[in-house]
Amino acid sequence: MKDEQKRSDELNLNLSLTTPGEAESVDKIQTLNEAMAFELKHHEDLSLADEKKLRRRISNKLAARRSRFRKLTHKNKLEQNFKDLQDEIALVGSKIENMKNYNDKLRVENEMLRERLNNITDKATQATAKIEEVKLELQLLKMNLAKAQEYQHYMKIGGESFDFYNHDELESAPEIDINQYLNLDDDM
Repeated sequence: MKDEQKRSDELNLNLSLTTPGEAESVDKIQTLNEAMAFELKHHEDLSLADEKKLRRRISNKLAARRSRFRKLTHKNKLEQNFKDLQDEIALVGSKIENMKNYNDKLRVENEMLRERLNNITDKATQATAKIEEVKLELQLLKMNLAKAQEYQHYMKIGGESFDFYNHDELESAPEIDINQYLNLDDDM
């Protein structure tokens, strides 16, 4: 019963110490000594026990205010961090989308270049085969020419002059530089 009376006295004391206009000014006070000075200035008839209770209440009130302020500041920081992270997510999301598009473009370009390389490789292979074919044909022609020259030389030695070529056909045919074909091996 005494505890209940003390609590009701404390509540009455707390309510009687401040008026609505004064409550606003007390809320603006930041330190315990300033709050105590303000309360004692308005209520000089407090006993030592009431002064201790008042000091404890004001101290608790100021601590609660600081706690609420820290909590509000922390909440605001978290909200700002949340907004910053959302902005960053949106920015990174758009960058990811751009990189995906760029990656797709590079894949298409890579495929086109591979196709082009395959075509060039095929053409080079065909050209190499054609060159080998021409080389073989040239070697065959060289061998036939050597045989013909040997046979012609043989015929001259034997006393007879035998001409393999019809001179009328040779005059109408364009001249061919045989050295061009004979040196083909050296160029490759």
